[in-house]
Amino acid sequence: MKKKKVIPQQDIIGGSNFVIKPLKLFISQKEINEKPHKHNFQEIIFIESGEGKHRIDDKVYILNTDTFYLIGKGQVHEFIEGNNLKGYLLRFEDNFIPPSALNSNNAFNSTLLNSIISANELKIPQPQIRYYKSILDNLFYEFQENNRDYAKTQIIQHLLLALLSKLERRVRSLSKEIIIKTADRETKMFHSFLLLLEENYKVHHDINFYVNELLADKRKLAAICKTFSEKTPKQILNERLMVEAKRMLLYTSNSSKEIAYGLGYEDPAYFSRFFRNYYDISPRNFRDGQGHFK
Repeated sequence: MKKKKVIPQQDIIGGSNFVIKPLKLFISQKEINEKPHKHNFQEIIFIESGEGKHRIDDKVYILNTDTFYLIGKGQVHEFIEGNNLKGYLLRFEDNFIPPSALNSNNAFNSTLLNSIISANELKIPQPQIRYYKSILDNLFYEFQENNRDYAKTQIIQHLLLALLSKLERRVRSLSKEIIIKTADRETKMFHSFLLLLEENYKVHHDINFYVNELLADKRKLAAICKTFSEKTPKQILNERLMVEAKRMLLYTSNSSKEIAYGLGYEDPAYFSRFFRNYYDISPRNFRDGQGHFK
């Protein structure tokens, strides 16, 4: 009987929940002996200069300068080659994002980011790149060079939040540009739905609200979401709600009932059942285990 092929899963270097390091100048697939693998963390690769290529899921990307590559947890990644590379590799687990992210209007939202940047590639305009680079340089300094223990983790967390917030701002800007500029009605509709959902997901759980606001046909919106994300509108909405529920359980002392009301659920018991069905763990056990699923 043939052994099943399993895609290996890669952990963060050193068993930490955050790491940042400069990219290797030259990367050879043969030398690093790295096969396609899944991540159990979020990964950001920033290319300042150089050339090469890597694969994310089933697509090969030619590396571009002044570009961020966003590789979500669970995606398959493979670095094929790199020459004269300059930039950073950054990895973090979801539970490293600081509590203040919950109170920020520009807080990083991995669901929104992954949905909008379906190509996993984010080019930064030249006039703005120095601000992103400054944050990355400071992150690396605090992580690698600064040996002072006082508030080191908190400084790294808030620098990371600043970077993620700027990336999300760029994502939102691109999405709005697409809505304004694109002649493709389906692309415009999908991005309009994501932005509308982000503004209303805590209040409106009924997809009819989004259909009416967008003046769209319900079946048409469902087909568009399937094309762009392989998910229904309701699945995208539920995923956003559950991501926020996890954050609030991890980073606030709010009770499950308070979190349920804050996310627009009128029945806290229904929220708890939904969370359990979605993640196969109760909200209480999730919090007690500090976010580690059984």
